[in-house]
Amino acid sequence: MLVLAVAACGEPTVPSEKITASLSIHDMLVDCAGAIAAEGNVDPLLEPSTGTREENALWTVLALMDKEPGLFGIAGRQAAAQSRLVWQANSAAERTARAAECMTRFGGG
Repeated sequence: MLVLAVAACGEPTVPSEKITASLSIHDMLVDCAGAIAAEGNVDPLLEPSTGTREENALWTVLALMDKEPGLFGIAGRQAAAQSRLVWQANSAAERTARAAECMTRFGGG
């Protein structure tokens, strides 16, 4: 019954690992930046100031985003800020898991 409820809500029924594997590098960086920013309550539009591991990981991801077409500078920060809003609406457990995965991948965790 839970599967039907999840399917009815429009939530993906594919495990998150498979969804992550299908993302382009562009989308993965934006997704990770948003998850990390949401988890650490860091605003991607502001310069780093606290030195938390989430902030450090976010700025590492933003630096990588600067190398991707369409994500350089403020465009990447704005994309990360939009992704942060999406991740803030997700469950805390899902957000924490994704942020941890991204921080491990990008050296922040």
